[in-house]
Amino acid sequence: MNSMRLGRRLLCAGSLLALGGAARAWADGACCTQSACQNVATEAACNTLGGVYLDGADCADNACGPGACCAPGSCAIAAAFPCITDGREFGGVGTTCFDDPCEDGVGACCNNGACALQSPEVCAADGGVWMGAGTNCVNNQCTIGACCLPGDCETLAIYQCSAVGGEFLGAGGCSEGVCVLNDDCPADALVGQSPLGPDDLYAFTSEFASGFIRYDNFVGAPGPIIELRWFGLDLQPVGNGFTECVETDNTFVINFYEDAGGVPGVSVCSHLIQVTNMPLDEPLEDVVVYEYHLVLPQPCALSSGWISIAGFGDPFCWFLWMGSPDGDDFSLCDNCSTYVQMLDVSFCLEGPAAEAGDLDFDGNVDLTDAATFAGCLLGPGISPNAVCSFADLQADLDVDLRDARDWTNAFSGQP
Repeated sequence: MNSMRLGRRLLCAGSLLALGGAARAWADGACCTQSACQNVATEAACNTLGGVYLDGADCADNACGPGACCAPGSCAIAAAFPCITDGREFGGVGTTCFDDPCEDGVGACCNNGACALQSPEVCAADGGVWMGAGTNCVNNQCTIGACCLPGDCETLAIYQCSAVGGEFLGAGGCSEGVCVLNDDCPADALVGQSPLGPDDLYAFTSEFASGFIRYDNFVGAPGPIIELRWFGLDLQPVGNGFTECVETDNTFVINFYEDAGGVPGVSVCSHLIQVTNMPLDEPLEDVVVYEYHLVLPQPCALSSGWISIAGFGDPFCWFLWMGSPDGDDFSLCDNCSTYVQMLDVSFCLEGPAAEAGDLDFDGNVDLTDAATFAGCLLGPGISPNAVCSFADLQADLDVDLRDARDWTNAFSGQP
């Protein structure tokens, strides 16, 4: 069951998948590939599959799923395969960066709205709250502002607002009407695909427990992604339909991928994280529609690529991702009846817009950017990586002479 229509507006179609791991009688570990997990007897057997081997792990326990991924001086959340193949150390599925698994020892410390990089001991001695190893002050979780809660508004820091399940609306205090939500992306969003509705409103299952995972593409984000919003429903599958449910664990797996010739490529930003959500002001035929909001733990520098959002909480209360009239009528779905889906889903990518051609986001287009652009100039038909996606000034998924002309004009100050 992978999509739904409420009343005359949402269509239910598809079938449930039988989920389960391979038999363990002969297997000593899990083999993680880019798209699957398979129990195998030896590391050599895993090598033949082109995967990475986790000794003693079991695919039935989602061994290849997201967890802490360590590199010198940093900790991020990633699945086992991209983490290990990138030369980093995988801490295990479900591990987080907040317990300092990488023994990094330094992270963001919040103290009355200010943010500083400190060890947990120094942070505590200063009366602050430590945000965890590898966190930073770039997207300042310490900022104090309006936090919207059901029927209320409180002035809290971003991390405090997230902890109580609120929606942080920005620096400043609470004022009348500040917490009224709408179902449109902000006008200044880097990329905006607002949800459909109310007369033609579709939602599509994207939930790990169901096996259905959805991906949508985007192009032309003019700056690094700092915040993410999306829209959806919480519904429980019953027979050939759905009934509304209350999600008690708003944990999501969120991935941003480079484009690899029209499909998701390398994962460049990966998060297993709890998020906040708020009901929109008007329910859809008595079913609550939620706006979800996340300030990313670290900015994600990707101008064009793919996004995947999937529920990872209560396995019996599924997330259904709201469709969008925006986009290119093209998305993908793992384990759906067809991989290619002629539809779009709703999301808003937010952050500061960089000047065109400013590839290091330092506020100007200079010779440093020239060196970066030269390394990205690979010609027509070759998808750029995450860094070079910002050199794709034509937003056509390659960096060629037309982009070189536009970059030269930006460097010289010409329109």
